[in-house]
Amino acid sequence: MAASARPVTPPADVPAPPVATDAQARLRELLVPLGIALLAAGYVVLRGTTDREVSDFDQLWYGARAVFSGEDPYARIGPFGKFEWSYLYYPMPALLLVSPLALLPLLAARACFAAISAGMLSAALLRERPTRLLMLLSAPMLIAIGRGQMTPLLVAAAYFPWFSWIGVAKPHIALALLMGSEQPRYAMKSALLGGAALIGACFIVDPSWVPAWLGAVSHKTDGMSIVLRGGAGLFILTALLRWRRSEARLLVAIGSVPQTPTFYDAVPVFLVPRGFREIALLVIGGNLALLLLVIAPGLRTEQIGPMYADRIMLWSLVCLYLPATLMVLRRPNDENPVSDEGFNGGRVDVTLAIALVFSVFFAGWAILSRFL
Repeated sequence: MAASARPVTPPADVPAPPVATDAQARLRELLVPLGIALLAAGYVVLRGTTDREVSDFDQLWYGARAVFSGEDPYARIGPFGKFEWSYLYYPMPALLLVSPLALLPLLAARACFAAISAGMLSAALLRERPTRLLMLLSAPMLIAIGRGQMTPLLVAAAYFPWFSWIGVAKPHIALALLMGSEQPRYAMKSALLGGAALIGACFIVDPSWVPAWLGAVSHKTDGMSIVLRGGAGLFILTALLRWRRSEARLLVAIGSVPQTPTFYDAVPVFLVPRGFREIALLVIGGNLALLLLVIAPGLRTEQIGPMYADRIMLWSLVCLYLPATLMVLRRPNDENPVSDEGFNGGRVDVTLAIALVFSVFFAGWAILSRFL
């Protein structure tokens, strides 16, 4: 008769490796996004209490309040309206999305929107791969959160397909992100059903909002496609050599759609890198792009004009889009996931970590120095 197998037990003096329990994982997935959300809210409050500059979110806040009072937000917001600023380029669904926040004072509403955006994005990144949280340290992301932009929420929707319907608030960026979704069918279904419901609600609130919105959009003249920025921009199209990869399609799509000449519309590019090294390199690139803009002789960040826009697009191309294109081209043309390794403590990773810390420090100084 064969001897019965005995279970192999480790020696008593060899400790078992620590294993995170489900409760610990859930606690981390709750506390990390909550902490990041609070930091984002504090950052926005600091901006709002030390500088009188308006936020991009302010348009949505004023527009939603106009809807509450029965006014046309597209007539109220603009160079000749009650809110003398740029035209309201956001569609009506964006106003309905933020309408609960319009019940709050403006600064509190800014802080809540920043907390929701940063919290949802960090929750998505943490569940995907904790290393990807590093993208929150990039200048484009900090600018997007500080100015109350929709882009961080749209990037979160790329990881949470059920949330894709929010794309109707900024459709051109959302469509590009849809190209890079890991679950395109699920994301498309959510976008169509949820987006249709939200748009339907907009017609109930104001049946004439579409012509008014298109009239406002007709005044927008600063939209630029990064692909068309000189011959170098066309290099982004070589990512189509890896057309089976979702990140390749995303990169070409986001580089082709018209963008506002600012860094925050480049935030979706941070969906391309994989692993600590690539993410660190792209964060360093984004921070370097801001520093190159700030230290450019004869140009201050307050001077919004053609030269400012050209330099924004140039440094975005050189420091973000071209490196991301090279990352894509290094991968095989298939749908298989590539290595997503974390920090391994080697010489290369330590050097990158040091460079990352320096870039974050100087980029943070460039952003916060005017508010401190």
